[in-house]
Amino acid sequence: MNAEISTPIDELTQRLSATPRGARLARRLTAARLEAWGHPYDSEVNDTAQHLVAELAANAVTHGRVPGRDFELRLLRLPEDTLRIEVSDARGTAGSGS
Repeated sequence: MNAEISTPIDELTQRLSATPRGARLARRLTAARLEAWGHPYDSEVNDTAQHLVAELAANAVTHGRVPGRDFELRLLRLPEDTLRIEVSDARGTAGSGS
């Protein structure tokens, strides 16, 4: 376990509808943000991040859906080329990959 707390260099936080359309939008937002952070759309980093977000968002929509409540996507660009991906569903549980 790393006892250090990393301060984000850049961050994206977005609430999205807990629908398949919201899950697709999460993936597209991830691709655009990674592109802006210097990882081209067709790069391995961008592709991997898109796949992780797609899976986490689909899980949030499928298993964590509460009618009328959104899920949240959060991307944090941390020092040392670290990307933290968080998806929180309406039930309050979180899945993350980094």
